[in-house]
Amino acid sequence: MDHPTYDVHITEAAHEGFPWHDFLPILPSLIWVTIVLALLFWLGDWGLKSFLSRATKIGVAGLEIELSAGITGAAAERHIDVPAKERDRIVRRLENAKSYFERARVLWIDDIPDGNQKELQILVSLGSIVDLARDDEVAREKLQTGVYDIVLSDMARGDNPDAGLGLIDEICAAVLTPKLIFYVGDPNRTRPTHAFGLTTKPDELFHLIVDALERRRG
Repeated sequence: MDHPTYDVHITEAAHEGFPWHDFLPILPSLIWVTIVLALLFWLGDWGLKSFLSRATKIGVAGLEIELSAGITGAAAERHIDVPAKERDRIVRRLENAKSYFERARVLWIDDIPDGNQKELQILVSLGSIVDLARDDEVAREKLQTGVYDIVLSDMARGDNPDAGLGLIDEICAAVLTPKLIFYVGDPNRTRPTHAFGLTTKPDELFHLIVDALERRRG
């Protein structure tokens, strides 16, 4: 018997069969698709609506927890006490105003942006697009090339306690005139002329942002 010929024949037959080596990598995905389809069939119309309703509630609860933790963390980093009542109030307002935040454009000017990470995460989780600028030069470039709903700014930078005032005229002259909100560390600062608001507290910051977006969308 010619064994080499026999071996070649078996190999060719195997190649002519089902391509298991191509099928195996996608097998887990096919199994999940089958499970999902079976689940939808088993739930039926009413069951599917109930399932989606529960999933929505879980999603809302997850967002609420994330927002609450963000406000609490931001307050702690700034050594500010935000009472639970005020925290819950702004969390509810943020949830109700989520549609205002989606695709909202925000320019945040601060030479130490790491100090605003909690607040930044809240904006992003609500769907906003945030650009960062560490100084007036970068902020000026972004204002000239982009359209913003809100400009958030610090006040003191380096040795200049009034650095944040330098761009007020240019912000007011920008396309569609974004709302300018100062987020500062000195509680004795007063709101500059032409600024929409000024605060040291994260909960008040987001109240101002919601107010500003409501006016922009209104």
